[in-house]
Amino acid sequence: MSLTSLWDNAIEIQGQLSACYAALSRTHRSDASRELKTLAAEEKSHVSALRAGKNVALQAPGDSDREKSAKADIESGLESVEDLQAAIEAGRIELSEALRRLSILEEKFEKFFLEASIEAGDFSLKKLFEVLARAYAEHRRRLGRLLAGL
Repeated sequence: MSLTSLWDNAIEIQGQLSACYAALSRTHRSDASRELKTLAAEEKSHVSALRAGKNVALQAPGDSDREKSAKADIESGLESVEDLQAAIEAGRIELSEALRRLSILEEKFEKFFLEASIEAGDFSLKKLFEVLARAYAEHRRRLGRLLAGL
């Protein structure tokens, strides 16, 4: 997998997370719907941020060891979010289970971007990854509150 593909897959994950939240907000008409719509919009904004980061990253010198590790993390994350999105859209998953699985994914991506921020050589990429890691931590907290309210 090339560095370009790695970034493209990371961007795709954000789009699919947005789609998961949007689908849940439509299929589960509850008090959680507004929060789920907000989370969907925030994931969409991550797409834009990652697209900008991709342009910077492709110009920076690469680290092949980090890229190999990131490749495995991104591929695993992409598979997980694709499976979850399919289950949500097919109506094969309860709201509480979907929120629990989304929380696990948010935690996984928080750790991924936190590690990426530590290892990033480019200052702007470091800041982008820190912002994304904080956003995922906040998403997990909000998902926790949604789950507690069910």
